[in-house]
Amino acid sequence: EKGDKGDKGDTGAQGPQGEAGEKGDKGDKGDKGDTGAQGPQGETGEKGDKGDKGDAGRGIKKMWIDNDLHLWVEYDDGSAPVDLGYVGVTTPEPNPNPEPEITEPTIIVSNATASAGDTDVEITVALKNNPGVTSMLMKIAFDDDALDLVSMTYNNEIGGTGIPLQSTASPVKAYWAEGFNDVTGDWTFVTLKFNISGSATAGDYDITVTYNPDDVYNADETNINFDIIDGKITVS
Repeated sequence: EKGDKGDKGDTGAQGPQGEAGEKGDKGDKGDKGDTGAQGPQGETGEKGDKGDKGDAGRGIKKMWIDNDLHLWVEYDDGSAPVDLGYVGVTTPEPNPNPEPEITEPTIIVSNATASAGDTDVEITVALKNNPGVTSMLMKIAFDDDALDLVSMTYNNEIGGTGIPLQSTASPVKAYWAEGFNDVTGDWTFVTLKFNISGSATAGDYDITVTYNPDDVYNADETNINFDIIDGKITVS
């Protein structure tokens, strides 16, 4: 028969642990390494020459479309107009000397062209933006060595009475009165006819108007002020 298992033996006691050694001193910091030397800087290159000045630009003086529907442009540098080709629409050529807009009551003397020796050259004196007048007296002056006044006719469509010429020597008086009612609107006051002297030299012969403010008034006897645009006959 198998014999009984023997009892487990006791575990041996652990020996004591050795003590920890002391911490060593911190080492000294090492020297900083030398920085490498920088290489020499290259020299700055020479400044380049200044470029040529560009040509001056040019502006457009005017543009228009001709009867063949070609667009033309004229520049302000004096060069010939340039045809830009067919555009299919039409506009009138711009007037280089447009008339200023008239907004105030104004007496306007017209202009005419003639040659030495011409007869019955017409000039009108008209009112524009007239707020209403019942009486007007003005003087019309001209060069009566070159211009011979033949007649002065009042506008009979506005009513009233005009005083006929007393003399054809410059200046002549044009006097009209309606009486008790104001006549408003734009209308011709008088029409003058001149013969041009055969010895008249080429040039402009001014026809001017002046008036005393007290001689232009309405039915309430309030003076009406008018600006004046003088006219001329240009003899060629």
